[in-house]
Amino acid sequence: MHDQLRDLGRQIVQQEDQKNPEKRSRIWNCKEILGAIETEQMKKEVVALDLDLRKSYSDFVIKSEEIGRFKSLKYLKLNGEPSWNVVVLQFSNNDFIDDSKLQSFVKMARKLKVLSLKGCDKITRTPDFFECPNLESLDVDRCSNLREIDGSIGKLSCLIGIKIVYCPCLEFLPEDIGDLVKLEHFTIQRCDGVKRLPESIWKLKSLREVHFSTGWDSYLANS
Repeated sequence: MHDQLRDLGRQIVQQEDQKNPEKRSRIWNCKEILGAIETEQMKKEVVALDLDLRKSYSDFVIKSEEIGRFKSLKYLKLNGEPSWNVVVLQFSNNDFIDDSKLQSFVKMARKLKVLSLKGCDKITRTPDFFECPNLESLDVDRCSNLREIDGSIGKLSCLIGIKIVYCPCLEFLPEDIGDLVKLEHFTIQRCDGVKRLPESIWKLKSLREVHFSTGWDSYLANS
C-alpha cells in the first residue's frame, strides 16, 4: 500500500510539468535531479529533492551554489556519499539553510577552505569546525539570528581570515580565537551585541589587521 501511494503521488507531481522537472515541486529521478542541478537558472518551484548517488553517479560532484539555486527547497535527502570536492561553500539570502543542514553540508565537504554565509536568517550558530579542518576563510554577513561562534573555531590551524558583519544577535566571541596560529585578518563590524574583542587575540602572533566596530563607530589596527 505504501508503494502504491508513493507511485500515485509521483504521478500527480509529474503532471505539474512533464517536460521540465525543475518546474515541479518535487524531483526524485536521479537523472532529472542532476540535470536540474546543472542548469544555472533559479528554481523557485522545487521544494524537495531525493537524490541517490550510490549507484551510477557515485563520482558526481555537487557544488554548493548549485543547491543554492533551489530557492524554495525545504527537504534535501542525499543517499550515499557524494564526491563533494568543494573548497568554497557559499550560501546567500537562503531560507533553506538552518543549523543542522549547514552542519551536514560542512561534514560532506571535508576539503572545505572557504565558508561564506550571507543573509542566512535561520542560522543561529556556526557549525562544529572539527568537520572542516582545512578552513582558511570564514565570512558571515547579515545573518540576523546568529548568536554563537562555536568554540571549536580555535582548532582551525589553517584559518587566515575571519569576517563577521552585521550580525546583531551575536553578543560575544569565544576566547578560543586566540588559538588560531595562522590568523592574519580579523574583522567584526556592526555586531552591536559584541562590546569587546576576546583578550586572547593578543596571543595571535600572525595577526596583521583588525577591524572592530559596534554600530557606526569603528576601530582599525594595523601591525
